[in-house]
Amino acid sequence: MFDNIESVEVTGDRAVTVTTKTPWAALPAHLYSSGRVGIIAQAQLDDPETCDSKLIGTGPFELEDWVPGDALTATRNEDYWMTDSAGEPLPYLDRVEYRTFTEPTARTNALLSGELNALHTPTPTEVETLLAEADAGNVEVTRSETGAEVHYVMFNVSKAPFDNLAARQAVGYALDREEMRETVYLGINEIASGPFAPGVMGYLEDTGMPEHDQERAKELVAQYESETGEDFRFTAVILDDEGSMSVAQFVQEQLAQVGIQMDIEPAEQATEIATALGTDWNAMYWRNHPGGDPDTQYVWWRSGMPTNFNKIKDPEVDRLLEAGRVETDPAKRKATYEELNRYFAEQLFSVWTVWTEWVVATSPDVKGVNGIFGADMPDGSAPNEVLATGHYVTGIWIAE
Repeated sequence: MFDNIESVEVTGDRAVTVTTKTPWAALPAHLYSSGRVGIIAQAQLDDPETCDSKLIGTGPFELEDWVPGDALTATRNEDYWMTDSAGEPLPYLDRVEYRTFTEPTARTNALLSGELNALHTPTPTEVETLLAEADAGNVEVTRSETGAEVHYVMFNVSKAPFDNLAARQAVGYALDREEMRETVYLGINEIASGPFAPGVMGYLEDTGMPEHDQERAKELVAQYESETGEDFRFTAVILDDEGSMSVAQFVQEQLAQVGIQMDIEPAEQATEIATALGTDWNAMYWRNHPGGDPDTQYVWWRSGMPTNFNKIKDPEVDRLLEAGRVETDPAKRKATYEELNRYFAEQLFSVWTVWTEWVVATSPDVKGVNGIFGADMPDGSAPNEVLATGHYVTGIWIAE
């Protein structure tokens, strides 16, 4: 994208003109929308001590107060540029407050008691409760798996035991993903076939992921131990919360049935991410890869990328990522990412488990949640059905 920029000129207080060598319209969309580009005010960059707290921007809300780990309050930006389809200025709300809840039950109770107006959650136990409350007319619920994230067992393939394909396959065959869906995810989430969810280019209903087969898993365990002379034992770093631990215990029990010992190492989220950036770990239970153009996943799998947590160094993965990045024919791009999807199922750098179903629940008086299907957004454009990356509050209002 940056190679195509000829010049950048500030043409007004709130205007920037970007001149390109090739017109944007002549480029395939993935070449200029494959990541996030931020324009940061120089005054913010000049003060690194407050760069993350004294925010300067042109969004619909302005930062009023922020207590990390507790709450963030923002007020209406009177100079915001966007209007609704009738020409009325946005946002509608004068003020919005985001609160942190570490326990799903407490968060749901806060919504039901009127302490909160809305919440955004993927937690199955919470979703189950909210769906029941919606049936009773106490809340309104918006849900979607379109462009969903995927839950998965993520392997560090740069070190034992998961630098060995047989070890990765043994875990793949040992896990009963249907039972996981029914018991851990309460039958809410659907089984994932790969990193590309329904609605995303590259999605396939069947990628060739291993089906549950304990006898095959035991054969692969024996093969691994024969080849390496080592017992099949590893440590999984798991986020220290109720939902993640229930998954970890399920996986631990399933693997024990085929002769694999998995030790669990609980970690806070910041610690887990820092660990993933390094190399001294075996496996993690992870959630990532929300919808959008598949090229946005380039940074997670390309050799040499710091966010390539799996530590994949595979020429075929690199080839397919590069081919998808430069291809301009949509049909050929689709075929390339489908090929990549199948290759992931074959090599099992990760064992995909279920799609993440995000739910937005609101009190009945909250209207205009962008993404309520069938209703246009305030500017008249189509609603956003990908809840995995959040939802806008620009067009929300409280009915009297």
